[in-house]
Amino acid sequence: MNYKTRKENLWAGKFGDEYAAKAQPDKLTWNIALFSRVLKNISKITSAIELGAGRGDNLQAIGKIIPGIDLSAVEINNKAIHIINQIGGIKTYPISILDFSPGKTWDFVLIKGVLIHIDPDELKNVYRILYKASRCYICIVEDSDMREEGNQDFAESFSSMFKNLKIVDSGPTYGETNGSKNNWYVFKKAETYQLNYHLSQWNMPR
Repeated sequence: MNYKTRKENLWAGKFGDEYAAKAQPDKLTWNIALFSRVLKNISKITSAIELGAGRGDNLQAIGKIIPGIDLSAVEINNKAIHIINQIGGIKTYPISILDFSPGKTWDFVLIKGVLIHIDPDELKNVYRILYKASRCYICIVEDSDMREEGNQDFAESFSSMFKNLKIVDSGPTYGETNGSKNNWYVFKKAETYQLNYHLSQWNMPR
């Protein structure tokens, strides 16, 4: 299948196959440490989806932290999809992020180390998909080294598109990503705050 951007074809083809085959023995331990901090200060979530899920390492860690959570993965590479399916318990969407049209929403939407690989002309489309897929939280994890080399601050450009987003937590990944300097950001849709406020008023004692 031919995709409309060079980077999509790259990750769907041999390069993506080789990347999917690279297992890192300590990756699950790193990711459990990372997502334990990411999820620490947010309200209870029962569903999560990752856009560009790769081998499913991040979702597997989230599943360890929150047993029973409904997990989904969007991934363009078929070998990576096969690995995710072997993990079990993760619904897979074998499709490019750019072609993904969310038919539902998830409590927590994750994109990690992927935005740097998106064609710059398509970034706003990916931001819209992230936003549309989220019922409540959106988490962006980006490589700060890449940003220093002249690439844009993805978290900032994403949040500037949607005025009802509020950043609720952020931090560095320390050493969990095999040496790269990643930062993570968690955003929450403002209408969720409004809904929680109205519910609290409804349940107030008279």
